[in-house]
Amino acid sequence: MKAAGWAIITATVAGAALADDAGDAAPARPSSVLNTVLTAEEARAELFGVHLSGVVASTAVKWSECIDPDGRTVFTLDGEDRSGVLAIRDNGEACFDYGDGANCFRVTRAPRGYIFWGAPRYETTEVRRDVEACFSGAPIG
Repeated sequence: MKAAGWAIITATVAGAALADDAGDAAPARPSSVLNTVLTAEEARAELFGVHLSGVVASTAVKWSECIDPDGRTVFTLDGEDRSGVLAIRDNGEACFDYGDGANCFRVTRAPRGYIFWGAPRYETTEVRRDVEACFSGAPIG
């Protein structure tokens, strides 16, 4: 993967399915919480200790992101893994850094996941919670 491709890491997580550790789909969110921008507190509570996966909206390339409870990440795109870190700013932006500078995104809720606003969009097809550690993009625990 070319460095420029890794420099952009947004995720549109529209139409995502939330899943518990057993892989069962969670119910859709009520319409009252959709399209609301996550606060810093909400982003920290919801985006750490998860494994997200899906496709890039514009290309259908598969991707996944495993985020440890402490913010360490393993991002997999087109079969290649990159280790990094997620930090949430006080304004609620989710900032991903893989050693080449942070890329930050507003995060809104979607019917079964999140939208990470930027370009390109990444659409989540699955969200697993309660991940304790990440190794090569796979959730452990």
